[in-house]
Amino acid sequence: MGAMAGEPQARCKSCKKPVDASNVRRIDREVQPRVFERAYVCPHCRAVLEFASWQTGTRHARKL
Repeated sequence: MGAMAGEPQARCKSCKKPVDASNVRRIDREVQPRVFERAYVCPHCRAVLEFASWQTGTRHARKL
């Protein structure tokens, strides 16, 4: 799953080595009930490339 011909390949800003969706590491953790974090990490130097956080669902269903 590399870059298409003529398309520039993404590089780590820290070590300058090529990274793509097939080789980047994903580290997931649940920090609270239903609150998650994901770090996208360079496989070569372990620099954090991107960080995401999200919350899922609701604690209690509302009665209408």
